[in-house]
Amino acid sequence: MGKSANTTPPTDPVAASNAQTQSAMQTAAYDAQLNRYNQNTPYGAVTWNNAGTSTNPKWSQTTTLSPQQQAILNSQQNAQLGQSNLGNTLLNNSALSLSNPISANGTMQTTVNGGNLDAARQQAQSAVYNQQKALLDPQYQQQQKQLDAQLAAQGITAGSEAYNNAENNFARQRDYAYNQAANSAITSGNDLANQQFNQGLSSAQLNNNAVTSGLNNALALRSGNLNSIQALLGGAQVNNPQAVQSGQINAANTDVASNFYASQQQAQANANAQNAANNANTQAGASIASAALLALLLA
Repeated sequence: MGKSANTTPPTDPVAASNAQTQSAMQTAAYDAQLNRYNQNTPYGAVTWNNAGTSTNPKWSQTTTLSPQQQAILNSQQNAQLGQSNLGNTLLNNSALSLSNPISANGTMQTTVNGGNLDAARQQAQSAVYNQQKALLDPQYQQQQKQLDAQLAAQGITAGSEAYNNAENNFARQRDYAYNQAANSAITSGNDLANQQFNQGLSSAQLNNNAVTSGLNNALALRSGNLNSIQALLGGAQVNNPQAVQSGQINAANTDVASNFYASQQQAQANANAQNAANNANTQAGASIASAALLALLLA
C-alpha cells in the first residue's frame, strides 16, 4: 500500500483579507506620518497634530503666521471690514432715494408759448398801417386841394373828361401809396409774429434743456452712489491664508476576491493530489491481489 499524499491546508481567505487590510492601514498611517511634517518659513509655520490613534487617526493642520504677517493680515481684514461697513452705511442712507423714481425738476415743454400770435400780428399790422396812414393822409389831402385849385384855374369843370382823367390819376397814385403802406404793415406784422414765435421756441428749448440737465444730474448722482456701493461691498473679500498641502494618503484596497480564489485553488489542488494518491493506492492493491490469486492457481 502507498502512502497518502501530503497536502498543504488552504489559506483562510478571511484571515488573509484581514491581514491585508491591517497591513494597508499601517502603511497608510506610516505614509501619513512621513508626509505630514511640520514646516517653518519666514512667513510662518504649518504644524500637524494627531489626536487619534494609529487605527483611527484624527489629523489637524495648524497654520501660524509670523508676527509681521499676522499684523498685515489683521490690517487687511480691518480695512476690508471698514470698507464693508462703509458700503452698508451708504446703502442704508441711499435706500430711500434709490427706491424712489427719479423725477424731473419741471416738465418738458411740447408747445411754443409765444402768446396769441394772430392777435399780435394783427395788432402790429394795424399799428404800422395807422402810423404810415397818419403820414399819408395830410400829404394827399393837401395834394387833393392843390389839384382841385389847379383844375379850376385852368377852367376844367367837374365832370369833364380832362377833370375825370386828372382825378383818376391822382386817385390811383393815392391808392398805390396806401396799398404800399398796407403791404409794409403786413410784412412788419409777420416779422413781429415770427420774432415772438422764435422767442417762445428759444424759451421752450431753454426749459427743456434745463429739465434734461436735471434728469442727467440725478441719474449721474444715483449711478455714482450705486457704483460706490458696489465698489465698497464688492471689494470686501476675505482671503484665507494659503497653507502647504500634504501628500494624498490612500489605504490600498483589500483584494478579498483574490484571497478567496487562491484559497479555492489551493483546496482544489489538495483534492486533486489526494485523489491521485488514492487512485495509485487502489491500483497497487489491485495488482497485489491479482498476483496472489495467480500464484494460488498455479500451485
